[in-house]
Amino acid sequence: MTSGQKVAFSLLISVLAFCAFTVVAFSGLFDILEVNFYQPFVQEIKEKKIDEIESAQTEYFDTLIRRFDSFAGNPSVKTYIESHPADSSVRSREILRSSLLSSTPALSGIRIISNNGRNLFFSTFPSDIISSKNGTSYRNYDNLEEASFKSVKAGDSFAFSSNSTEKARIIKEGSKNRIIISLPFLNSKNEIVATILFYCDSASFSQFLFSRNLIDINGYASLLSVDTNEKVGFGGFVFGIPNYARDSLQKQILEKWQKNDGENLWLVQSEESPELKAGAENEFSVSEEQGKKFCVFSRKPAREDFGYLAFLYDESELKFPPFMRILLLATAFVTFYLAFFLILSFKHDDIVIIRDKISRYQNEFFIAYRKMGEPKSAAYLLEQKNIVEERTLKSLGKKGEKHAAEFKAIFDSSWNELLAVLGG
Repeated sequence: MTSGQKVAFSLLISVLAFCAFTVVAFSGLFDILEVNFYQPFVQEIKEKKIDEIESAQTEYFDTLIRRFDSFAGNPSVKTYIESHPADSSVRSREILRSSLLSSTPALSGIRIISNNGRNLFFSTFPSDIISSKNGTSYRNYDNLEEASFKSVKAGDSFAFSSNSTEKARIIKEGSKNRIIISLPFLNSKNEIVATILFYCDSASFSQFLFSRNLIDINGYASLLSVDTNEKVGFGGFVFGIPNYARDSLQKQILEKWQKNDGENLWLVQSEESPELKAGAENEFSVSEEQGKKFCVFSRKPAREDFGYLAFLYDESELKFPPFMRILLLATAFVTFYLAFFLILSFKHDDIVIIRDKISRYQNEFFIAYRKMGEPKSAAYLLEQKNIVEERTLKSLGKKGEKHAAEFKAIFDSSWNELLAVLGG
């Protein structure tokens, strides 16, 4: 088989094998490769990212808690519960409060609530303040549209601990996009008399991550939480949740978190999908006819009240992108072609073997003839030609018989060239 025939035959077999491989690939092979190779690769990338964000989350809350605990423990701040504090204490605590608000952009307000859950000793929220001729007073906490005092009350177990983070409780309010950090409030006699609450904007966490180059401007987190009194404050941060499907996806994610079954990757499906409005370039309406599937990669933090962390991304990210499928198919075709061509090349071409044999026997005759020294007659050369031809043909066996005509033509041509060299 000539080289051209090998190329053509290899190409034909490769095309047939490639067609069969393509059918198999789209019938389930791609799914197997995605589950066993591609999805673990994607998960590893997400896991590294969530590791970095978890470390940043710990740093973020530790910084806030230490700052707030330092404020709450200041002697002048403790006078907020006193009816007639000294003027110097009033000035000092106002300076501290202003300094805290200016140095902590996340902080939106402070409340100090008595242990009875009703009386407010202090609040920075204007809606809590009641002004009168006798001075400033505050509304009762239980009359405000806020979470129950029981759900935000600071714990007493670590109230006297030197570790600020042990004292604090973190309550998440997704419906109001805020985080409440609750600390026990002690009087000048170091008695727990109240709870001090620091209200922080949940978007500040995303801003903190953005400042660390951990997320981009479009990757801000949404705060999801359970708002029922039984488990108020439970929840976490989800990156990549679309606004149009927030309500339906929030319910599924929170339910999965509450199950706490240890599963880190699962699918959710929105009850709505966005549709571009007719005649509008960037305006979307919501269709409830078909939902869109998303993958959730979630992590439970070492300290649960810091909040779960989760990435929400399109289900297609767990599948090979089109260019990768094309690349795999192209690689398979090239591999098939080279493999078949190599297999065919293992078997030597009969004509090549015939040429090699003729060349070897004629060269042996040429060397022996040159050693004789004297030129020989044409009859002698003709006789030797027949002898060499017979020996060569005999050494080829069936190949010589199969290609007798080609052998004769090649031998005669090569012998004539040899005679020309000998000058005969």
